Amino acid sequence: MFGRKIILIMLAVIVLPFCRVHAYPNWDVYSDAVIKDGDIYNVVNVYDSAQKRTTVTMLGGIVDQMKTYDASILNVNVCDISSLYAWDYSTVNVLGGDVYTLWAWDSAVANVGHNASVFSLAARGGEGTVNMTGGIVERIGALEGGTINLSGGIVLDHLGADSCSIVNIYGYNLAKTNYGGSYGYGQVYGLWFDDSSFMIDLSGPDTYARINLIPEPSTLILLGLGTLLKKRKIQSHTIY
Repeated sequence: MFGRKIILIMLAVIVLPFCRVHAYPNWDVYSDAVIKDGDIYNVVNVYDSAQKRTTVTMLGGIVDQMKTYDASILNVNVCDISSLYAWDYSTVNVLGGDVYTLWAWDSAVANVGHNASVFSLAARGGEGTVNMTGGIVERIGALEGGTINLSGGIVLDHLGADSCSIVNIYGYNLAKTNYGGSYGYGQVYGLWFDDSSFMIDLSGPDTYARINLIPEPSTLILLGLGTLLKKRKIQSHTIY
């Protein structure tokens, strides 16, 4: 009996340290602040203070859940964030770091570029907007009236949109199909402004119809000149 008790005590000493739950702090931010390497938070809420557009800059650290409200601004250069939600006209600029979920709601804007890595990126209800100019995303979607503007970066898995949303693709030699791809709903492909090629699989029956292909401005000018020359040629061969 005594030996059994000793064994149980020894097991408790070994196991308990690994079972402890670290209670990381929550933080409600009302003024400009910086989150740096070594900082760890459970929940961070960023609020605007007296319409001064509270700005938080993230230079490192770990946050489980971050939310931005009230036209505040979040600039992310290095991070490890599980969930990042932008609300209420706030702006989130993610130029680096790892974010698992990044969603923009209620007229909020999420800008993604450079070295950002996001698993799930979405423009959601209430006219949320996502602008992606670079970085790597596993999947991207526009839902419930959201808008996505794509002009660069890599989408590894799929692009989806419902019947209420908009996806604008900016680049060169753009085209889309409503068949094929990994999900059978088609693909969109072409060249980004940096001349890198892309091909993105579409997901969902509504996505193809929600995609607008928008050529680079100089391409539009060339198309306009071509149309004008064609009209002049037709007119020069017209017999009155």
